[in-house]
Amino acid sequence: MDVANCILEGNPDAVEFCPDDLFHHILAVSTYTLQEGVQPSRFGSILLFNVDAEAGQLKPLHNVETAGVFDIWNPIGTSLCPMLAQADADGYLRVYSLEGHSSEPETTESHISTVNKWKAQECELWTTSFDTHQPNILYTGSDDCKFSCWDLRDDPSKWVFQNKNVHTMGICSIVKNPNDPTSLLSDHFHPVNERAISVGEGVWRIKFHPVIHGLVLAACMHNGFSVVKIHEEKAEVIENYNKHALLLMELIGRREKNLKKEK
Repeated sequence: MDVANCILEGNPDAVEFCPDDLFHHILAVSTYTLQEGVQPSRFGSILLFNVDAEAGQLKPLHNVETAGVFDIWNPIGTSLCPMLAQADADGYLRVYSLEGHSSEPETTESHISTVNKWKAQECELWTTSFDTHQPNILYTGSDDCKFSCWDLRDDPSKWVFQNKNVHTMGICSIVKNPNDPTSLLSDHFHPVNERAISVGEGVWRIKFHPVIHGLVLAACMHNGFSVVKIHEEKAEVIENYNKHALLLMELIGRREKNLKKEK
Protein backbone atom coordinates (compact mmCIF):
# COMPACT_ATOMS: atom_id res chain seq x y z
CA MET A 1 0.00 0.00 0.00
CA ASP A 2 1.38 3.40 -0.99
CA VAL A 3 1.85 5.86 1.86
CA ALA A 4 2.50 8.78 -0.51
CA ASN A 5 3.96 9.40 -3.93
CA CYS A 6 4.91 12.20 -6.28
CA ILE A 7 6.03 12.66 -9.89
CA LEU A 8 9.54 14.01 -10.42
CA GLU A 9 10.88 15.84 -13.45
CA GLY A 10 13.90 13.51 -13.70
CA ASN A 11 14.36 9.75 -13.41
CA PRO A 12 14.94 8.77 -9.76
CA ASP A 13 17.89 6.40 -9.42
CA ALA A 14 18.81 6.53 -5.71
CA VAL A 15 16.85 7.07 -2.49
CA GLU A 16 18.29 7.37 1.01
CA PHE A 17 16.73 8.17 4.35
CA CYS A 18 19.00 10.07 6.72
CA PRO A 19 20.38 7.41 9.08
CA ASP A 20 20.68 9.83 12.00
CA ASP A 21 18.07 8.89 14.63
CA LEU A 22 16.90 12.48 15.05
CA PHE A 23 16.42 13.07 11.33
CA HIS A 24 15.23 9.71 10.07
CA HIS A 25 12.21 11.37 8.44
CA ILE A 26 14.40 13.23 5.92
CA LEU A 27 14.51 11.46 2.56
CA ALA A 28 17.06 12.33 -0.15
CA VAL A 29 16.28 11.40 -3.76
CA SER A 30 18.64 11.78 -6.70
CA THR A 31 17.69 11.91 -10.38
CA TYR A 32 19.45 11.29 -13.68
CA THR A 33 18.22 12.32 -17.12
CA LEU A 34 19.96 11.92 -20.46
CA GLN A 35 19.18 14.63 -23.00
CA GLU A 36 19.92 13.06 -26.36
CA GLY A 37 20.94 14.97 -29.47
CA VAL A 38 23.99 16.12 -31.41
CA GLN A 39 25.61 17.11 -28.10
CA PRO A 40 24.07 14.85 -25.44
CA SER A 41 23.88 16.23 -21.91
CA ARG A 42 23.26 14.55 -18.59
CA PHE A 43 21.58 16.48 -15.83
CA GLY A 44 19.98 15.68 -12.53
CA SER A 45 19.08 16.87 -9.06
CA ILE A 46 19.06 16.01 -5.38
CA LEU A 47 15.74 16.52 -3.65
CA LEU A 48 14.92 16.46 0.05
CA PHE A 49 11.55 15.32 1.34
CA ASN A 50 9.95 15.24 4.75
CA VAL A 51 8.20 11.87 5.14
CA ASP A 52 5.37 11.50 7.63
CA ALA A 53 4.16 7.92 7.18
CA GLU A 54 1.41 8.18 9.78
CA ALA A 55 -0.14 11.21 8.08
CA GLY A 56 0.57 9.88 4.60
CA GLN A 57 2.54 12.99 3.65
CA LEU A 58 5.57 13.46 1.40
CA LYS A 59 6.55 17.12 1.66
CA PRO A 60 9.22 18.57 -0.68
CA LEU A 61 11.80 20.59 1.23
CA HIS A 62 14.75 21.39 -1.01
CA ASN A 63 16.00 20.89 -4.57
CA VAL A 64 19.56 21.18 -5.87
CA GLU A 65 20.11 21.12 -9.64
CA THR A 66 23.32 19.35 -10.61
CA ALA A 67 24.87 16.99 -13.12
CA GLY A 68 23.25 13.59 -13.55
CA VAL A 69 23.49 11.79 -10.22
CA PHE A 70 24.27 8.08 -10.13
CA ASP A 71 24.46 7.56 -6.38
CA ILE A 72 24.07 9.29 -3.02
CA TRP A 73 25.05 8.06 0.40
CA ASN A 74 24.70 9.07 4.06
CA PRO A 75 27.20 8.08 6.76
CA ILE A 76 25.77 5.97 9.58
CA GLY A 77 26.33 6.18 13.31
CA THR A 78 28.50 9.30 13.47
CA SER A 79 28.55 12.19 15.91
CA LEU A 80 29.08 14.63 13.07
CA CYS A 81 26.27 16.59 11.47
CA PRO A 82 24.39 14.57 8.84
CA MET A 83 26.27 14.57 5.54
CA LEU A 84 25.51 13.38 2.04
CA ALA A 85 27.94 12.42 -0.72
CA GLN A 86 27.12 12.55 -4.44
CA ALA A 87 28.71 10.69 -7.36
CA ASP A 88 27.80 12.26 -10.70
CA ALA A 89 28.09 11.80 -14.44
CA ASP A 90 30.78 14.47 -14.78
CA GLY A 91 33.18 12.54 -12.55
CA TYR A 92 32.78 14.89 -9.59
CA LEU A 93 32.43 13.86 -5.97
CA ARG A 94 30.41 16.33 -3.90
CA VAL A 95 29.88 16.34 -0.14
CA TYR A 96 26.90 18.16 1.39
CA SER A 97 25.85 18.90 4.96
CA LEU A 98 22.24 18.79 6.09
CA GLU A 99 21.28 22.08 7.71
CA GLY A 100 18.27 23.73 9.26
CA HIS A 101 16.78 20.42 10.30
CA SER A 102 14.47 19.56 13.16
CA SER A 103 13.51 16.29 14.84
CA GLU A 104 9.82 17.23 14.54
CA PRO A 105 8.51 16.27 11.07
CA GLU A 106 5.81 18.96 11.03
CA THR A 107 8.37 21.75 11.61
CA THR A 108 11.18 20.48 9.42
CA GLU A 109 12.75 23.02 7.08
CA SER A 110 15.88 21.32 5.82
CA HIS A 111 18.33 22.03 3.04
CA ILE A 112 21.76 20.85 1.96
CA SER A 113 24.86 23.00 1.51
CA THR A 114 28.02 22.06 -0.36
CA VAL A 115 30.94 21.30 1.97
CA ASN A 116 33.41 20.25 -0.72
CA LYS A 117 33.63 19.05 -4.29
CA TRP A 118 36.42 17.81 -6.52
CA LYS A 119 37.07 16.04 -9.80
CA ALA A 120 37.46 12.41 -8.76
CA GLN A 121 37.59 10.80 -12.22
CA GLU A 122 37.64 11.84 -15.86
CA CYS A 123 34.82 9.39 -16.60
CA GLU A 124 31.47 8.83 -14.88
CA LEU A 125 31.36 8.14 -11.15
CA TRP A 126 28.77 5.46 -10.55
CA THR A 127 28.80 5.13 -6.79
CA THR A 128 30.08 6.62 -3.56
CA SER A 129 29.95 5.43 0.03
CA PHE A 130 31.02 6.69 3.44
CA ASP A 131 32.93 4.26 5.64
CA THR A 132 30.50 3.50 8.47
CA HIS A 133 33.39 2.97 10.91
CA GLN A 134 35.48 5.95 9.76
CA PRO A 135 33.12 8.78 8.70
CA ASN A 136 35.97 10.83 7.22
CA ILE A 137 36.65 8.11 4.65
CA LEU A 138 34.83 7.99 1.29
CA TYR A 139 34.92 5.25 -1.34
CA THR A 140 34.07 5.71 -5.01
CA GLY A 141 33.57 3.42 -7.98
CA SER A 142 33.68 4.55 -11.59
CA ASP A 143 32.91 3.50 -15.14
CA ASP A 144 36.57 2.69 -15.81
CA CYS A 145 36.64 0.01 -13.04
CA LYS A 146 38.63 2.15 -10.57
CA PHE A 147 37.92 1.62 -6.88
CA SER A 148 39.19 4.66 -4.95
CA CYS A 149 39.43 5.80 -1.33
CA TRP A 150 39.44 9.44 -0.16
CA ASP A 151 40.16 10.97 3.25
CA LEU A 152 38.18 14.16 3.97
CA ARG A 153 40.73 15.21 6.61
CA ASP A 154 43.38 15.67 3.93
CA ASP A 155 43.34 17.43 0.60
CA PRO A 156 40.27 15.82 -1.01
CA SER A 157 41.71 16.14 -4.50
CA LYS A 158 44.18 13.32 -3.74
CA TRP A 159 43.07 9.76 -3.22
CA VAL A 160 44.41 7.61 -0.36
CA PHE A 161 44.57 4.55 -2.60
CA GLN A 162 43.20 3.40 -5.91
CA ASN A 163 42.70 -0.10 -7.30
CA LYS A 164 41.97 -0.71 -10.96
CA ASN A 165 42.85 -4.40 -11.19
CA VAL A 166 40.13 -6.15 -9.17
CA HIS A 167 37.02 -5.17 -11.12
CA THR A 168 36.53 -6.05 -14.76
CA MET A 169 33.38 -3.91 -15.18
CA GLY A 170 32.24 -0.51 -13.98
CA ILE A 171 31.57 -0.37 -10.22
CA CYS A 172 27.91 0.33 -9.38
CA SER A 173 27.80 -0.19 -5.62
CA ILE A 174 30.16 -0.13 -2.64
CA VAL A 175 29.10 -0.77 0.94
CA LYS A 176 31.02 -1.27 4.17
CA ASN A 177 29.91 -4.06 6.48
CA PRO A 178 28.42 -2.22 9.49
CA ASN A 179 29.39 -5.09 11.80
CA ASP A 180 32.93 -5.70 10.56
CA PRO A 181 35.38 -2.81 10.03
CA THR A 182 37.62 -5.00 7.85
CA SER A 183 34.92 -6.13 5.41
CA LEU A 184 33.61 -4.27 2.38
CA LEU A 185 31.42 -5.38 -0.52
CA SER A 186 31.19 -4.12 -4.08
CA ASP A 187 28.70 -5.08 -6.76
CA HIS A 188 30.92 -8.08 -7.61
CA PHE A 189 30.95 -9.06 -3.90
CA HIS A 190 34.62 -8.18 -3.53
CA PRO A 191 37.35 -6.81 -3.00
CA VAL A 192 38.71 -6.99 0.58
CA ASN A 193 37.94 -10.42 2.05
CA GLU A 194 34.77 -11.78 0.45
CA ARG A 195 34.62 -14.33 -2.34
CA ALA A 196 32.87 -13.45 -5.58
CA ILE A 197 29.37 -14.86 -5.90
CA SER A 198 26.98 -14.68 -8.84
CA VAL A 199 23.55 -13.19 -8.11
CA GLY A 200 22.57 -12.25 -11.67
CA GLU A 201 23.66 -9.91 -14.40
CA GLY A 202 24.41 -6.36 -13.27
CA VAL A 203 24.21 -5.67 -9.52
CA TRP A 204 22.98 -2.09 -9.11
CA ARG A 205 22.72 -1.75 -5.30
CA ILE A 206 23.84 -3.64 -2.21
CA LYS A 207 22.35 -3.15 1.25
CA PHE A 208 23.18 -4.79 4.56
CA HIS A 209 20.25 -5.71 6.79
CA PRO A 210 20.09 -3.16 9.66
CA VAL A 211 19.63 -5.84 12.32
CA ILE A 212 20.54 -9.33 11.06
CA HIS A 213 24.31 -9.69 10.75
CA GLY A 214 25.63 -10.99 7.45
CA LEU A 215 22.36 -10.63 5.53
CA VAL A 216 22.67 -8.65 2.31
CA LEU A 217 20.13 -7.47 -0.27
CA ALA A 218 21.41 -7.17 -3.85
CA ALA A 219 19.30 -5.30 -6.42
CA CYS A 220 20.10 -6.68 -9.88
CA MET A 221 19.43 -4.97 -13.19
CA HIS A 222 18.15 -8.07 -14.99
CA ASN A 223 17.42 -10.51 -12.18
CA GLY A 224 15.20 -8.77 -9.63
CA PHE A 225 16.86 -8.94 -6.24
CA SER A 226 18.65 -11.56 -4.22
CA VAL A 227 19.03 -12.05 -0.48
CA VAL A 228 22.55 -13.24 0.28
CA LYS A 229 23.81 -14.73 3.53
CA ILE A 230 27.50 -14.07 4.25
CA HIS A 231 29.41 -15.91 6.95
CA GLU A 232 33.19 -15.57 7.21
CA GLU A 233 34.43 -16.33 3.67
CA LYS A 234 31.30 -18.13 2.49
CA ALA A 235 28.34 -16.50 0.74
CA GLU A 236 25.15 -18.09 -0.59
CA VAL A 237 21.96 -16.84 -2.21
CA ILE A 238 19.10 -17.84 0.09
CA GLU A 239 16.26 -16.06 -1.75
CA ASN A 240 15.63 -14.57 -5.17
CA TYR A 241 12.72 -12.44 -6.36
CA ASN A 242 12.42 -11.18 -9.93
CA LYS A 243 8.74 -10.48 -10.47
CA HIS A 244 8.23 -6.99 -9.12
CA ALA A 245 10.99 -4.38 -9.29
CA LEU A 246 9.00 -1.82 -7.26
CA LEU A 247 9.46 -3.92 -4.14
CA LEU A 248 13.14 -3.00 -4.23
CA MET A 249 12.43 0.59 -3.28
CA GLU A 250 10.64 -0.49 -0.11
CA LEU A 251 13.49 -2.74 0.96
CA ILE A 252 16.17 -0.15 0.22
CA GLY A 253 14.49 2.52 2.34
CA ARG A 254 14.00 3.43 5.93
CA ARG A 255 15.50 1.96 9.11
CA GLU A 256 12.57 1.82 11.50
CA LYS A 257 13.17 2.59 15.15
CA ASN A 258 11.54 -0.63 16.35
CA LEU A 259 14.18 -2.67 14.51
CA LYS A 260 16.89 -1.20 16.69
CA LYS A 261 15.00 -2.20 19.80
CA GLU A 262 15.27 -5.83 18.74
CA LYS A 263 19.07 -5.84 18.75
